[in-house]
Amino acid sequence: MDNIIRLAHKGDLPAMLEIYSYYVCETAVSLEYEPPSLSEFARRFDAFTEAFPWLVCEQGGEISGYAYAHRFHERTAYNWSSECTVYVKNGLQGRGIGRALYSCLLSTLRLQRYSTAVGIISVPNESSEALHRALGFECRGLIDNAGYKSGAWRSVAWYVLALSDYPANPALPLPIGEIKDTHEFVELLSSSAK
Repeated sequence: MDNIIRLAHKGDLPAMLEIYSYYVCETAVSLEYEPPSLSEFARRFDAFTEAFPWLVCEQGGEISGYAYAHRFHERTAYNWSSECTVYVKNGLQGRGIGRALYSCLLSTLRLQRYSTAVGIISVPNESSEALHRALGFECRGLIDNAGYKSGAWRSVAWYVLALSDYPANPALPLPIGEIKDTHEFVELLSSSAK
């Protein structure tokens, strides 16, 4: 079945929230205790998509996964860094969906002129760590016992990827709205489909 990667829209929110809810309720992958409400999930979507990409993978008209980026930190000096996240529908892991989404997300961030991507992973999570390493991320730190969930202390690994060179006077990143109709972005989405 073909994968179509595209920008997410509000109609995708219930399917994405269902995917995310599994990770919240059944795993320690997310350190949230309870899934957000649909209205809270929509608030996050609206806040993140003002500047950053939020992508979905669609198979046969159904959402099989999603990936997004958001600000790494609020202070101005962090403008060129982004935190990245990917979730794949339970039961569909290991089929290349996460890799396709994350690869497209990272390429989009490059088009937007971001310099650094950060993945923050609750560990152990070998599949996510392997995905990050396969895409060139390096583990740059581990915070032992950073959170407590499901009756155990959870550590968090920080994976970092340089998306570009680090120029002396970097131009500000472009909001997703400024690149979404460009030839480069349309071609990127088209080439990401499998």
